[in-house]
Amino acid sequence: MKLGDYQTRKEYNFNIKDTSYVKTYKDGDTTVEISPLGVSISAKEKSAGMSLVVYTDKGKKELINTKKDIGTNAHESSEAYKGKSKSYQYILKFKNLLDISKIEKIEFNGKSQ
Repeated sequence: MKLGDYQTRKEYNFNIKDTSYVKTYKDGDTTVEISPLGVSISAKEKSAGMSLVVYTDKGKKELINTKKDIGTNAHESSEAYKGKSKSYQYILKFKNLLDISKIEKIEFNGKSQ
């Protein structure tokens, strides 16, 4: 897989076994999808604070904690209809690829899954 940075004109090569592979976790109206490239969180409404921790055989890694300013360089979008929230999305791209095959469980907003 190749990615290009048009501003610096640099090209980056990645060796990803399967780019379509995603781990999906659901909690009510919230869906967390983790891929080697990033995280997508879809919900009905924006949460006041958000945290996401992944657990692997090497321990835990905090990917998002909006109260501690971790993972807050994400893209956020929302959709409303007649003043009521229809959907909210939070997309965080990783700086380094994450081997999601090593994820044993996640903790989203304090709940283990």
